[in-house]
Amino acid sequence: MKLKLKNFTPAIVLGAICLIVAAILAVVNHFTAPVIAENERIARTASLRAVFGGDESGADFDTPLAALPEGTPSTVAEIYAEKNGKGYAVVLVVPKGYEGEIDLTVGVDMNGKLTGISITKYNDSLGKDKMGDAVNALVGKGSGELGDDVLVSGATFSSKAVKAAIEDALTAVGLVKASAAKLASYETVPEPTEAEIIAKGMELILGAESFEAVDISGKLYKGTKAIYKETSGRGYVVYCKTATQYNPDETRFIFALDENFTVTGIELLRWTTGTYEGMTEPGSPAIDTLLHSIVGVNKKTFAASVDLVTGATGTSGNIMAAVAEAVNFLDENLEAHILSSASGMFPEAAGFEPVEISEAGLAAGIKRMYKATSGEGYVVYAMTSTKYNPQETEFVFALNKNMKVVGFDLWFWSTGTYAGMTGTDAPAVDLLEKSFIGATRFNFDQKVDLVSGATGTTDNVKAAVMAAMDQLDPPAETNVYKIIATVAFFAGIAALGVAIYFQRRRRG
Repeated sequence: MKLKLKNFTPAIVLGAICLIVAAILAVVNHFTAPVIAENERIARTASLRAVFGGDESGADFDTPLAALPEGTPSTVAEIYAEKNGKGYAVVLVVPKGYEGEIDLTVGVDMNGKLTGISITKYNDSLGKDKMGDAVNALVGKGSGELGDDVLVSGATFSSKAVKAAIEDALTAVGLVKASAAKLASYETVPEPTEAEIIAKGMELILGAESFEAVDISGKLYKGTKAIYKETSGRGYVVYCKTATQYNPDETRFIFALDENFTVTGIELLRWTTGTYEGMTEPGSPAIDTLLHSIVGVNKKTFAASVDLVTGATGTSGNIMAAVAEAVNFLDENLEAHILSSASGMFPEAAGFEPVEISEAGLAAGIKRMYKATSGEGYVVYAMTSTKYNPQETEFVFALNKNMKVVGFDLWFWSTGTYAGMTGTDAPAVDLLEKSFIGATRFNFDQKVDLVSGATGTTDNVKAAVMAAMDQLDPPAETNVYKIIATVAFFAGIAALGVAIYFQRRRRG
């Protein structure tokens, strides 16, 4: 039996309709998603305000605390600090009420007293209205003052669960306030003045005569705030403020470098490691050990020489990274080293000129970028860290004008500070270097080998290479909504053409 086109007409028309509907839904979602997100934010803010007296209270909230203090009860899902200092809103989830999960939001003022309680999910047969009325009687009370009375008669199990959750909220706010108080006590250390930094440099650099400021505006990103050069060439003094992974409050320190970029001295002005109990306190033996281990090292010897503080690897690691960044910035011979590598990767190049680095490139660890003036391609210098060690891996790579990697030179490799870390000259690292040659954005993940036990380091190196490709030759925009809409448009035209064709055949 001979198949005719008309046999496929219903399927074609149905397919076209489906594509058109999908396109419409995608476009609607594109425009409504931000509105939905904003409505959710408004609803969340309203629920938080409800435990501080409602919209008329003027209470305002932003995002929840990024990290909860150690010891926070497991029922606590989120804690929001009221932006005007009214207190905290605590969101709790009780997995097992009598008939399922119970969710509630609890307001606690700065004196540790309940300001309001909102039951947002409650499945017991007696209903959440009765429970809501019952918990309102607790407003104004603090920890240990909730009493033993059953909140709702006939709902003893859920009453105990709700009351325990409210006590958990009071406990959590107490922990947050204790952590904040501990951090606030460090604020007694003021920012050093320029004169104080220079005076410290005179102490740390033997024979120093005077200092002049070095322009670092917009060029350093790991906490370096000021650099002063010793005018007779004896070195530099640097002031830094670095955050930790768990606490944005800064650690402040001043260190000195000699003319060979070796650390000759360091003084810790302020130390902070987090908001948890047991945090390393300023002046502890572990911190003294850290400071002693930094003196005498340079950026190449950090990984082997510097002792990270147990429980504060983020803080001590960021100190290491800031020192390495300052050295990298001050090394006047760095460009000559980079272009020396470049000449081997582009032997025909007549010269190179600097290229400004995008924000994405800076975030990925790219420090310098050069374009071959005769058009062969680009040379990029990068320093990238790992998840467990902020000490950078340092490398230079070359991209031709088609964004293919044509050269890769690993200068320094760092995978961590643990025993058994992969060495710079390990066979696996040699294979990594070779695997980059010939890589493009289309075969990148398939071609480049990850180093076993150092996937974090490898991934960060890959990210820097890809960031350079994306800046120098941005990929074509692939908006899924545009693709769906375009396909649906042409499918609709095709379906209309098919319909007209068969309509004319019927009339003929």
